[in-house]
Amino acid sequence: MAAIPDAAADLVLEFGPGEGEGETLKVHSTILRVASPVVHAMFERDMKERQRMRIQVSAEVASKEQFEEFYRLLLPFGSDGLKLTTENVGYMFRISDFYQVEHLRAKCVAFLHTVDPTVMWIAFAHRHGLGDVYGALLARLGPVAKEDLAPARDFPEVLIDIAARFSQKASTAAQDAAERRIVGIRECLKRKIDEVYKDAPTGSNRFPGTWFELSAATRLKAYIDQVLP
Repeated sequence: MAAIPDAAADLVLEFGPGEGEGETLKVHSTILRVASPVVHAMFERDMKERQRMRIQVSAEVASKEQFEEFYRLLLPFGSDGLKLTTENVGYMFRISDFYQVEHLRAKCVAFLHTVDPTVMWIAFAHRHGLGDVYGALLARLGPVAKEDLAPARDFPEVLIDIAARFSQKASTAAQDAAERRIVGIRECLKRKIDEVYKDAPTGSNRFPGTWFELSAATRLKAYIDQVLP
């Protein structure tokens, strides 16, 4: 993995609750400016970050360790060592999304399409506005227990979508079962009718109202009453 060139570092990243209260990481401003239009804008607009050569990184975006992993990928040949997993894709996406590092963000989005569909990842996709990932994971979501819904407790719209998803699946399953039952009833009735009329009188001996036709109708009605739901 590429090493961070400390000697050339001219920018300090601060991690923690406030200025001077947390950890710091020295980086090269040019590397961040080339990779991130957000960082580049900070220096172009003569903001306080440019004057102080220090940038505060929110804990909601990344910890020092997470940002260091991200920064190494921006170094020459650093991206060769990129290996996304379910352990790091969450914070890799957050950092690349916040700082608009599009090539890394795109790789994270592609990976998120492949994760196992869980409520946690569905809620993650919703929180970050990843509509395609959200829809794909929701469509693949299997049965969930009540405790599995915890990651979505702050997103009622996600819970509604999950409930609608299972309602739709249940409705489809019930409809399929009903259609299979109807097909089965039709096949049973056809066989029964064939049995009933196998010995039916033919020609002049077959008249409406005969004992046979009354008997056949009675037997068919009894059979229908048995097989119909």
